[in-house]
Amino acid sequence: LFELEKKLRKDDFYTSILSAFSRKDLKNKENLYKKLDTHLQPRGSYEIFSHILGLIFNFISGEKEFNKEMILKGDLSDRILGNFIYDKFYETENDEFMSDRINVETFHGVPGKHTGQYSVWNNPSAPVKKKVIAFGNSFFGNCLDQGCLGWWFSNYLENFYCVWSSNIDFDLVEKEKP
Repeated sequence: LFELEKKLRKDDFYTSILSAFSRKDLKNKENLYKKLDTHLQPRGSYEIFSHILGLIFNFISGEKEFNKEMILKGDLSDRILGNFIYDKFYETENDEFMSDRINVETFHGVPGKHTGQYSVWNNPSAPVKKKVIAFGNSFFGNCLDQGCLGWWFSNYLENFYCVWSSNIDFDLVEKEKP
């Protein structure tokens, strides 16, 4: 992966997030990742989101305190072990502008499959007055919790489209003109 990262870093279509996790001032790095899951803790998603927002829009989202403890199950424990195993997660308080976020449209694809689903979000109070379309996977998620990148983008951006796909839908990009 290091060699792939090194090679892609030179391309203008690639944004590395490795530096977001290697900052020397970053404390409690163990709270970036879920321990019983293949995904990020809310703080890990926030660090990536903040890094990307800073690179693309030169927007600094600021520090947050992730101290709101929750107990949730991991996404793989029942599939591997046949039983749920629970873990601690830490969220942060929502900013006031987040209460204005609206789910304009959601489409769920084939039952049991994530590819093809999408959601569209508007937040007239968002601090970043931009439209973004993300073609992503479970790290962007359904935009419903802080552990998903999509949750952060759908709150901080005025318009956000989250499309669960490994392919770019160029017709959608042309239509929406993000």
